[in-house]
Amino acid sequence: MKLKLSIIAALVIAFCSTTVSYGGSKFKIANPPAGSTIKVITIRTENMTERMDLNYLGMQFRNEAKGYYGLESEDATPLIVRIYMDVKEPVDEQYLKSVVEKKELQMGVHGGGSKLVNIDFKFVSLEKSTGETMTSRAFLERYFDFMKKEFKQNVEKWGGKNEAVYELEYQGLDKPLVLRSLPFFTSYLSTVDGCLGVETAINEKEKYCFRIRYSKDVLNDEKIWEVLTREKWTIRTNEGDLKETDPRLSFTDKGITK
Repeated sequence: MKLKLSIIAALVIAFCSTTVSYGGSKFKIANPPAGSTIKVITIRTENMTERMDLNYLGMQFRNEAKGYYGLESEDATPLIVRIYMDVKEPVDEQYLKSVVEKKELQMGVHGGGSKLVNIDFKFVSLEKSTGETMTSRAFLERYFDFMKKEFKQNVEKWGGKNEAVYELEYQGLDKPLVLRSLPFFTSYLSTVDGCLGVETAINEKEKYCFRIRYSKDVLNDEKIWEVLTREKWTIRTNEGDLKETDPRLSFTDKGITK
């Protein structure tokens, strides 16, 4: 069932108001192994003036399948590009130059296949290392848009009554396609009796996860799983009405109350 434009807009606004993000232009190349150490190096580039240019450079590194995890740019002349990489990965200036100055990018497209993108970046220099490092968890936190939403009406009715948290690992929770679905997911959960709120997190295993806060007087693990795997979602419209829609997320692995 198609949603009215006003409903979609209201959901997006609600989601954006609860999202925390870091400033600056960033592109995540890959997730580092849990418990690893990340080092930070800085290069200078030119001809990277468009909004998508850092993404294109990140995709070039992704295609190389080496120990590179993220890029971050800072306005300057020449442009500052910080590279987050495995502490064991050697810093090879000639290799960095070769990746930056590749003229073509084979970029995957939604639905399969790829398209060719012509680029013309210039490598200027590799700056002296400052020795900066960070944990893999700190890196994941830096590159993740955390979301937290509380359902006021449900809290007023069931809050403080035998509360618990159901944790559900969700691979790809950092992907744009999933993030765009979160306003619908939070709206859906707000219509479930006993569901008090939901947030995204990184757990002790450094896995992305949902944490659903609920009242054990109404819900338990089995009931929550049944809610997550329903064939239809009921969401709340901007006018406060309830409307059915197809699920925007699919779940295959059960979570657990922590």
